[in-house]
Amino acid sequence: MSLDPGQSHRALIARDTRLDGLLFVGVESPGIDRRPVCPARTPARGRCLFFARAAAAGPWRAWRAWRAHAAIHL
Repeated sequence: MSLDPGQSHRALIARDTRLDGLLFVGVESPGIDRRPVCPARTPARGRCLFFARAAAAGPWRAWRAWRAHAAIHL
């Protein structure tokens, strides 16, 4: 899956359920990863990195209300 940052951020803003488990977002500050359906405030686009797999999100920790890394089979 090719990830376009603009489309990915729009999916995050819309909380697009179709991409849950297919799109993971690394937020540079506070160093967490999120799913597109996350109910928290949407971070600024410049603070986000987009990944097709949770494992690719690297060193970020899962947001406390989600288990982003367990959302799909890696």
